Amino acid sequence: NHYNKGFGDWETIKKFELIPGEWSIEGGEMTPTLKLKRKPILAKYSALVERIYRS
Repeated sequence: NHYNKGFGDWETIKKFELIPGEWSIEGGEMTPTLKLKRKPILAKYSALVERIYRS
Protein backbone atom coordinates (compact mmCIF):
# COMPACT_ATOMS: atom_id res chain seq x y z
CA ASN A 1 0.00 0.00 0.00
CA HIS A 2 2.95 2.31 0.52
CA TYR A 3 3.62 2.43 -3.23
CA ASN A 4 -0.02 3.07 -4.11
CA LYS A 5 -0.23 6.32 -2.13
CA GLY A 6 -0.78 9.36 -4.32
CA PHE A 7 -2.43 7.39 -7.12
CA GLY A 8 -6.09 7.25 -8.03
CA ASP A 9 -8.01 4.03 -7.33
CA TRP A 10 -7.93 3.11 -11.03
CA GLU A 11 -4.10 3.45 -11.08
CA THR A 12 -3.21 1.35 -8.05
CA ILE A 13 -1.79 -2.17 -8.08
CA LYS A 14 -4.41 -4.50 -6.69
CA LYS A 15 -3.07 -7.97 -7.52
CA PHE A 16 0.17 -9.37 -8.88
CA GLU A 17 1.91 -12.70 -9.35
CA LEU A 18 5.57 -13.63 -9.47
CA ILE A 19 6.74 -15.87 -12.26
CA PRO A 20 9.24 -18.67 -11.78
CA GLY A 21 12.46 -17.66 -13.52
CA GLU A 22 13.55 -14.75 -15.66
CA TRP A 23 12.57 -13.71 -19.16
CA SER A 24 15.25 -14.25 -21.78
CA ILE A 25 15.99 -14.24 -25.48
CA GLU A 26 16.41 -18.03 -25.39
CA GLY A 27 13.04 -18.44 -23.65
CA GLY A 28 11.34 -16.45 -26.41
CA GLU A 29 10.13 -13.62 -24.20
CA MET A 30 12.65 -11.02 -25.39
CA THR A 31 14.12 -9.82 -28.69
CA PRO A 32 17.90 -9.60 -29.27
CA THR A 33 17.62 -5.88 -28.40
CA LEU A 34 15.99 -6.88 -25.06
CA LYS A 35 12.51 -5.67 -25.89
CA LEU A 36 9.61 -7.68 -24.49
CA LYS A 37 7.59 -9.87 -26.86
CA ARG A 38 4.11 -9.31 -25.49
CA LYS A 39 2.25 -11.96 -27.51
CA PRO A 40 4.58 -14.86 -26.59
CA ILE A 41 4.61 -13.73 -22.95
CA LEU A 42 0.81 -13.62 -22.83
CA ALA A 43 0.58 -17.02 -24.51
CA LYS A 44 3.12 -18.57 -22.12
CA TYR A 45 1.55 -17.11 -18.97
CA SER A 46 -2.12 -16.98 -20.01
CA ALA A 47 -3.25 -19.19 -17.10
CA LEU A 48 -1.53 -16.87 -14.64
CA VAL A 49 -3.08 -13.76 -16.22
CA GLU A 50 -6.51 -15.40 -16.15
CA ARG A 51 -6.07 -16.23 -12.47
CA ILE A 52 -5.25 -12.59 -11.66
CA TYR A 53 -8.30 -11.23 -13.45
CA ARG A 54 -10.66 -13.99 -12.27
CA SER A 55 -10.07 -13.56 -8.53
